[in-house]
Amino acid sequence: MNVILNFSGFVLNESSQNDSLRKKYGITDEEWEACRINPEGNIPNNLKQYFEGEKSKNLISKLCKYVSTGVFGDPAHMATFMERVAKVESCYGTNPSTYKRSSFTKGIFQLDKASALATIGYQGKQPDANEKLKKYIQECRSIVKSKIGLSWDAVPYSSIAKPLYNVIGARIFIGTRIRSYSYDKSTGVITEFKHPIPTDLNGQAKWWKSRYNTKSGGGSEASFKNPPGCRL
Repeated sequence: MNVILNFSGFVLNESSQNDSLRKKYGITDEEWEACRINPEGNIPNNLKQYFEGEKSKNLISKLCKYVSTGVFGDPAHMATFMERVAKVESCYGTNPSTYKRSSFTKGIFQLDKASALATIGYQGKQPDANEKLKKYIQECRSIVKSKIGLSWDAVPYSSIAKPLYNVIGARIFIGTRIRSYSYDKSTGVITEFKHPIPTDLNGQAKWWKSRYNTKSGGGSEASFKNPPGCRL
């Protein structure tokens, strides 16, 4: 079965290929519905439980595994890292301010319009990256299209707060931050360097601070390990 989703004139196709994949990660039909609604608008009463407390944490945990391990084929520690990022950035979306800065940041992972989303692009916005990074982003888009039938470049900015799309966007962005580049003007050669996600908590805290939050950001390694105000 193909599911056609309409977003203010935009039509996105989700292939039935995702049915067996999402069920593999224990995502129920109701959870699947919850992760595809826009929390910046009105949340149906029957789905509010997925944006509050443990239900939110459980849903995001499943989505991180679904996207990271299931769609992108990452090792298990990537999903763990993503869950930790979701916790420190918004307490799995339960922080009251999560969806209140829609002109600047989007969703659970607080994807910044001027940096993260500018880097990976979305509907109407081409990636702001060098040629090597653009190639990587296109590979990510192709994986998403192949695995779940979703065209990331058709997703409008207004829809990126949806939990499923936010997790996908975060995973693509994290992939770009695993990479850095140097450019030799004399030869025109771009050299790529890798900064893999560590497997341990301390290493992930350092990586998040330097590569995701950035040195000038307000977060700290300590807040990554034990996010203040989040008891989930």
